[in-house]
Amino acid sequence: MRTEKCASEAGRNNVFFSELLIIKNNILRQYVIAFIPKIKQV
Repeated sequence: MRTEKCASEAGRNNVFFSELLIIKNNILRQYVIAFIPKIKQV
């Protein structure tokens, strides 16, 4: 019973972290897309 709860907690944490990574990657991509034109102008 207790190990099951721990497993589900770990699974939820994994989902949370993967969501965070996806969001972080999207933000990074937007920054790169925004900065590429500025780099080319210089």
